[in-house]
Amino acid sequence: MAVRNSLSGLYDSAYAVSDLEEAATTYIGKMTDKGIWQVQKYIPATGVFSYANRSVNPTVLDYASAWPARATLNYVPYQDMTGI
Repeated sequence: MAVRNSLSGLYDSAYAVSDLEEAATTYIGKMTDKGIWQVQKYIPATGVFSYANRSVNPTVLDYASAWPARATLNYVPYQDMTGI
C-alpha cells in the first residue's frame, strides 16, 4: 500500500511495478530497488486481493523466479506478510 506524501501530494512506495498480467485473475509483479519482491493477485469476480512475497514463499529467492511461478505461489492477506 502506498502512503500519501503530505508535501508533494504524491504517493510514495518502495515498490515499482515490473510486470502485469490481466485476465480472469490479475497479477501485478513488484520489486524494490533492493530486490525485495512482491506479487499482488486480484480476482475481479470476487473482489479479493491477496499477496505473495518471500515470507510466505521462502524457497522463491528472487523476482526472476517469482514472476514465472505467480500462478502457483502461496498468497495471503497483506497483513499476514512480513518483510514488506
